[in-house]
Amino acid sequence: MHFECLIVAVLTLAWSQPARGSATLDLPAYQARLDAVIAAVSSASTATEAQATAAALPDRLWVTSGDQVIVVDTRWLDEVVGSTPREDGRWPAVREEIHQRLTTMRSVASLDVASPERPARDVLQAVLARPEFQRGSTSLWLESVRKRVGEWILNLLSRFTPSGVTGAAAAMAFAWVVSIGALLTFALWLVTWLLRRSDATWLSAGAAAPAEVTARQWAQRAVDAALSGHYRDAVRWAYHASVRRLEEQGAWIMDEARTPREYLLLLGSNDPRYTVLRDVTRRFEQVRYGRRAATMEDAQELSLHLERLGCLQGPDRPIVRF
Repeated sequence: MHFECLIVAVLTLAWSQPARGSATLDLPAYQARLDAVIAAVSSASTATEAQATAAALPDRLWVTSGDQVIVVDTRWLDEVVGSTPREDGRWPAVREEIHQRLTTMRSVASLDVASPERPARDVLQAVLARPEFQRGSTSLWLESVRKRVGEWILNLLSRFTPSGVTGAAAAMAFAWVVSIGALLTFALWLVTWLLRRSDATWLSAGAAAPAEVTARQWAQRAVDAALSGHYRDAVRWAYHASVRRLEEQGAWIMDEARTPREYLLLLGSNDPRYTVLRDVTRRFEQVRYGRRAATMEDAQELSLHLERLGCLQGPDRPIVRF
């Protein structure tokens, strides 16, 4: 389900102010902007061509309609295009999915959610009635399976518990025992995870490296890992080097609780270093979270990025050169 389209239809914020990297448009201008993006993506023969269109689109569009402001998050387009491999032949299918999603957003915009003649409930019902919001056969089948399993469990409990109030009480007690057991299991797992994390903070995903480690030192670790063929570690260290380098340049103060995407938002798309950090972040997220295998190409591209950011200078070696 395209949840962003639902947000466009029902999320209105009065007296909102545009954030950094955003654009304020009236409804006709917003529709024209969507038409231009749809045309550009539809004509793109490769993901690389579409990436320029995605990069030029602000992270959020602030659309004014009457005395209301509708916030449209467009970061998904950059993420979908950026995560599409360049040479595996999947771009036509991804392009069609993007086209359908943008077309839905364009259709929702024509409903004019701020019109007083159309209450929000009517607009919401009109959006949910569209085909893309209808439940598929797979969803209905899963619901049927869940219902059958629930009935089977109830029948099983009724066989092992007496009837009447006593049986209902026994069933309730059994449910409480199962719930408490699941809660204790989760608590045990959480404590174990936290202990492991404290022992390996330097491997944390978005996180800040120890304060004494400089960007140049992180970059050197990435160099050594790549030259040893450990491309996954090279990607991780290259990301740490990039974020640390921007801190050294005064872009921010490192915060362990901050995610990679939050660093991108802090930097802003108007910063000349944004494109470099975005590609470093994309590769890091794909390898770290998406379980994608890191490659020699990743090491080569990250080598260039580290050089552009100033992490590799002077006698330092690039990660990989061929």
